[in-house]
Amino acid sequence: MAVIEAAAVVNTLKGAADLIDKLRGSDDRDQLRAGVASLADMLVDARVKALDLIGDRALLIDERAKLNERVKALEAEVARVTDFGENSQKYERIRMPGGKFVFREKNPPGGNAGAPFFCPQCFMKQHISILQGRIIDSFHFCPNCKWNDHLNE
Repeated sequence: MAVIEAAAVVNTLKGAADLIDKLRGSDDRDQLRAGVASLADMLVDARVKALDLIGDRALLIDERAKLNERVKALEAEVARVTDFGENSQKYERIRMPGGKFVFREKNPPGGNAGAPFFCPQCFMKQHISILQGRIIDSFHFCPNCKWNDHLNE
């Protein structure tokens, strides 16, 4: 739309220039008065259209800035998901004796004995949260999403 408006401004200014060329050779006062009035109208019209273009440009600049922010946010999200995908390879899904699934590191430092379990709900939402638990009854809960269960039942 801005191209059409810009073309209209150019056409109006071209018409004004043509009128000026026509009036230069005229000696008729009435024709000169009418020509000057018409020329003033053309220039005011061109100015209004040019100001509209300036306003449209400002809106486009604002929209471009918003789109750039959105692109940056999406790039960050892609990086986060990619990073989680790479890091998730370090974990394995294991079935507990009671049939529940949790996640644990594949090769934790010090071996599997005492290695923490990770919340299955948070893990599926691409968040790593260590389950808190009681050894006596195997009750575990997630401090992040509040998931809880008896893992050995």
